[in-house]
Amino acid sequence: HLIESLVGRGLYTLALEWWYITFPPKDIHVICSEDLRTRPAETMETLAEDFLAMPPFGFEDVVSQGMYNVRGHKGYNVATSWDNVEDENDADAGMTDSDLSPELREELSQFFMPYNERLFDLIGKRCDW
Repeated sequence: HLIESLVGRGLYTLALEWWYITFPPKDIHVICSEDLRTRPAETMETLAEDFLAMPPFGFEDVVSQGMYNVRGHKGYNVATSWDNVEDENDADAGMTDSDLSPELREELSQFFMPYNERLFDLIGKRCDW
């Protein structure tokens, strides 16, 4: 069932809690996908330099080309231009926010809220959802 599938996949904290029990938090770096979309170069630089201790790279040239591994374009050898990213996501998204009734949206929001708060506490930051 579509809703059950979406709900199960949306409980990120349940999967991540095991990793945080198994490994020290300093060895785990979680990136909110919204950060990759809205601040891609900064997000990649933080990952590379601060978490992986790599030398500065300058991701601006790479991320200015678009997004990689977008829906039907699996792989990292071809960028989907930023102009086409939304078209790709819309065409393959299936259910969209507008397909949800206000009542179902509120029910899902209330259901996810405690799990999302647990997640944000666990990873030490908030994602923009």
